[in-house]
Amino acid sequence: MNNYLIVRHGLNSANQPECSRKPIGITRATDLDDAVRAALDCGVSCYTSQTLEAIPLEQAESRDLREVMGIWLIPSRSVHPSTKSTSSH
Repeated sequence: MNNYLIVRHGLNSANQPECSRKPIGITRATDLDDAVRAALDCGVSCYTSQTLEAIPLEQAESRDLREVMGIWLIPSRSVHPSTKSTSSH
């Protein structure tokens, strides 16, 4: 499984009236087609005049990633007690 950025292309007054390209979110999938299907299955709208594109995360542009950062969830990691910072501010 890999991470993919989903980008919607095409104007539509219902979901994307002001720009022809919009990063939508990040999904995990087995391949590009599976990533697009996952986006559609979870309710990403895509009208007749639009298409969805899946881009491998490592190939995505940083500006696109910044736009979807509110959707990106980073799992918490346990920190070994000996590596915790002891500095105070």
